Amino acid sequence: MKNFFLVFLLVCVIVSSYSQSGINRSYTGPAINSVDQDAFTAVNSRGSWRPVVNNYTVDGSPLAFENGEKKLKIFTNDGGVYVVPDGNYNAQTDKVVSVFGKDSIYTFGENNIKKFQFGKDVLVRYADKKGKKRFYFNLSKPNKLTLLKGYFAKIKAGTVNVMTKTKVTNDKYVVVEKYFVLKDDLIVSKISLKKKSILKLMKDHQKEINSFIKDNNIYLKRERDFIRVFNYYNSL
Repeated sequence: MKNFFLVFLLVCVIVSSYSQSGINRSYTGPAINSVDQDAFTAVNSRGSWRPVVNNYTVDGSPLAFENGEKKLKIFTNDGGVYVVPDGNYNAQTDKVVSVFGKDSIYTFGENNIKKFQFGKDVLVRYADKKGKKRFYFNLSKPNKLTLLKGYFAKIKAGTVNVMTKTKVTNDKYVVVEKYFVLKDDLIVSKISLKKKSILKLMKDHQKEINSFIKDNNIYLKRERDFIRVFNYYNSL
């Protein structure tokens, strides 16, 4: 029940914040009393309750963290830091959510939010060369080159019996991870976890990078080793 208390309070604070700024918003959620009200002060995010409705059967989930939700920290533009339980990221809608069971999800907006953090993983909105913005996780420390990870969800069609034209298996959500390179706060390229890719990217220090990979038994298909190479490059 505490989870419901927290989200209800968030909704109340958002409504209050917009009322003070001359913008009227109406929100609905679980009818609960006020506990831990300060946890959501100033989180003016244009969030909304979104019921979980499927018009047809799709197995799986578009959420990035399938093994359970994580504690979510919200950092606001005015310097506030607030903690929300049961955080997750919807890789299909590119939204941060707080999950309250199968039928109740709170979706956060980004109006007054600087960044989100799931455990140690920081989630920030960046633009690509075309100006399109999306949330990405910072994997390496922001520097000359920063390694990002994006989650993307798509629906894989189920199998169909060619004779009867009826579905044999349901459609299914598939969440994939893709890696990107950030430079000067702009996503400049997509990158795969391969030696060829990283040497091409870091061609100004190829000799040093080659030696670092060899001397430290770096396995580049392993994400944590790939991150080590980025952090090393940024130290040169």
